[in-house]
Amino acid sequence: MACGGLTPRAVRWTVASIVGTGLITVSIQPGWAEELPARKEAKSAFELGEIAEKEMRFGEALEAYERAVRLDPSAPFVPAASARAEDLKRHSEGGFEPLAALEKVRRDPQKNRDAAAIDALALAAEGFPDGPVRSEARLVAAEAYEHVLGRPEAAIKALQAILKDGSAGKSVKVLALSELVTLLEAKGDLDTALEVVESNADLLPRVTREVQLKVRRRSIARVCLGFLGAALAAALGGMIVRARQLGDVRKVAAELSLKKGFGFAFYAGAGGAVMARWLDKAGDPIPFLALGAVIVGAMVVGRAVGFYGKVERAGVRAFAGLTGVLSLFAGAYWIIWKLRPDVLELVGL
Repeated sequence: MACGGLTPRAVRWTVASIVGTGLITVSIQPGWAEELPARKEAKSAFELGEIAEKEMRFGEALEAYERAVRLDPSAPFVPAASARAEDLKRHSEGGFEPLAALEKVRRDPQKNRDAAAIDALALAAEGFPDGPVRSEARLVAAEAYEHVLGRPEAAIKALQAILKDGSAGKSVKVLALSELVTLLEAKGDLDTALEVVESNADLLPRVTREVQLKVRRRSIARVCLGFLGAALAAALGGMIVRARQLGDVRKVAAELSLKKGFGFAFYAGAGGAVMARWLDKAGDPIPFLALGAVIVGAMVVGRAVGFYGKVERAGVRAFAGLTGVLSLFAGAYWIIWKLRPDVLELVGL
């Protein structure tokens, strides 16, 4: 008799196929019943490791992670267990005591804002044995000093100690160098910043180049300022000479008046300021106004220097003109360096 449209022979073939498939499945997965307890035991060990690490029982956590790897090397959680075990071994100096001291502060937001706790951690780090924990503890202290406690000098000291620590990891040193340069620049200590980056040029080459560029710009600015001081002194001397010749200071002021030149300076300064605001409402008009003042000053200096001799002479006119032009460039550079140093990049400075 047919069963559901199937002949007895077809039913027998179907049953045989199901049984055969089951036999084949069992044959290609030998020992599955024995592997299941090992997987469960390995997972249990991994979870115990996570709990122990969370509770800062780092030695127990390391043993648990390593046991999980041994019990079932093919388990999906083994890569994580291996990574955690390796990280713990790297931070195991001093029997995990330094790591525990660090984590008590790092994991507690309140202690991260507590000056006493941060000071205690920084002091304890001085006695930590060689290893990455010492530099990481100093980095935590430095970040708290800088961003929370408002003690940049303490942060600078901690960051400098990290860069001198031979057992500090490269990533920690990179962070320390970046923060240290920021603090030193804010303090206006470019010389120390340059010394630091050049001593660790392999860590942040880009930052090294930026600091070198800032030092070069500052050197040029100092030269410009020195020249302006000398030019102003020469101009003042020229005015004194001319006042004695004329016998009246008011006549000197009249001879210094350059209406056309002053008009040009006004239009250059005021026009540039208006244009800056017109093109961008957030634009800064101050550099243009300052430039107008520099133009006026440069013309006055050039004119006053000419009072040392007869302006009709070609040599005197050339010297006075050169002094005025150089004063203009020196003043413009100094103002741009102070107010918009990014513009200097356009001229390769």
